[in-house]
Amino acid sequence: MGKLFVKKAIVYILFSALSAFFVFGRTIRLPKLSGRHYEIYETKGLNASSYGELLNLLAEKCGWEFEWVDIPEGTYYRELVRGRVDLAYDITKTDARIGEGAFFSNYPCGTEYQVLAARMGDSRYNMGNLKTLDGAVVGYYATDPFQKQKLDKIENKFNIHLKQYAIFPGQDSHNLLIKETIDLRVTLGSFPLSDEKVVYNFVHYPVYFATFDPSIKAELDRAYQTLTDEDPLFRLSILMKNNNIPTYDFSNFTEEEQAFVVSSEKILVTENNILPVFSNINRNFWDKISDISGLE
Repeated sequence: MGKLFVKKAIVYILFSALSAFFVFGRTIRLPKLSGRHYEIYETKGLNASSYGELLNLLAEKCGWEFEWVDIPEGTYYRELVRGRVDLAYDITKTDARIGEGAFFSNYPCGTEYQVLAARMGDSRYNMGNLKTLDGAVVGYYATDPFQKQKLDKIENKFNIHLKQYAIFPGQDSHNLLIKETIDLRVTLGSFPLSDEKVVYNFVHYPVYFATFDPSIKAELDRAYQTLTDEDPLFRLSILMKNNNIPTYDFSNFTEEEQAFVVSSEKILVTENNILPVFSNINRNFWDKISDISGLE
């Protein structure tokens, strides 16, 4: 009787500890997905983009509800420190922030790029021939000294001259690009907008979810791992769908194809039958690849 009581007590203590660590059905405050950077659209009542769709999947696994806090882009970590949000995304992982007590997700939530972007379909500029940038009008934000420095470096590296166009607060570099006031623009983001293409990548680095609550990190990592176990391509499918590229359900792959995807860190899509499931990618996809790379 005594041993049974002890066993029950141990089980109760463990259950209580886990319940305290994994709190289901709670509300998580996080920055509202706003601005063109996140390409807002509505799905399941959630303001969503690639980030939003990922958050929606994680919330379903964790049993969370979201409370969206309206804060400016670029201030997410500061507001996390101040306690206005419980969880933030798009956060650069640094030793200093870890020292402040921040917890970062095991998996990146995305990759941040600083790139030189042109209009999709503008055949003058592509990754394959950067010499064509000579004489191009390139917009950069005058309030960010690093953008001008990067343009100066690219001029020296490729021996070209850029007509640098300073953009000031209140001006929208994307609108200036689409209206053809400028030919290209320096932009920062996790992925290019659907009407833009990347011509040159200045720098890229992973960004993470961050929180000061260890239980949120634990739930988040557990949910992300579950989603990955269910479909190793789930992140890729989200990104492809948001960029109007054909998507494929991993569960519809043959066992041989699934084994190939899981075992390969990189996949080279070719015109042969190595992955038959990709055989019906439409022509529009290859046209975009050609536009960006300069390949025919």
